[in-house]
Amino acid sequence: MLAKVDQETADPELETGHGAADDAWWKALTEKANAAYAREDLFTARLFYGESLAEAERLFQMAVQGVQVGPAPAAMIYVISSHNLAELELRRGYGRAAEVHLRRACARLMEGAQDAHAPVVVRAACMQHLKPALASLVGHYRASGAPESMVTDLLSAARKAVMSAFHAMRHAEIARTSCGHCAIALN
Repeated sequence: MLAKVDQETADPELETGHGAADDAWWKALTEKANAAYAREDLFTARLFYGESLAEAERLFQMAVQGVQVGPAPAAMIYVISSHNLAELELRRGYGRAAEVHLRRACARLMEGAQDAHAPVVVRAACMQHLKPALASLVGHYRASGAPESMVTDLLSAARKAVMSAFHAMRHAEIARTSCGHCAIALN
């Protein structure tokens, strides 16, 4: 099922959220895409989901740079956009294209979790949202008959990313409670 966003979004015809550090424009694009998908206009849905993913990437990059893009975590927005496109491609019968979107979501989250320059809260969100992204990709691999070594390699890379984020979170917590001069913050 395609991810839903609540109805209280900016009008997609207005560019009030576009360019800003919030997710209103992304929500509006996703709603337009969901509406097109629901009426089986897959061409239009593909266009809006593509724009939604581009906006999700912009928001994700802003979050990595320390800009609060809330209220939804940029990592979650990125996964939703990637998975919406993957589901659309599967419905169209393009399993390889769907796989590209699922892999991209996992790769982006692993990069974010390991980015030493990203805020700890962003790294933690990447770690949190990596689990459902991995589940979808592993499910796709198994359904499409991919070699088990692909799953093993993916899970190994994910473990490395999660450990990197966990280490940063743990260090921030120790610094916060034990070292008054360290400027590391959890949020």
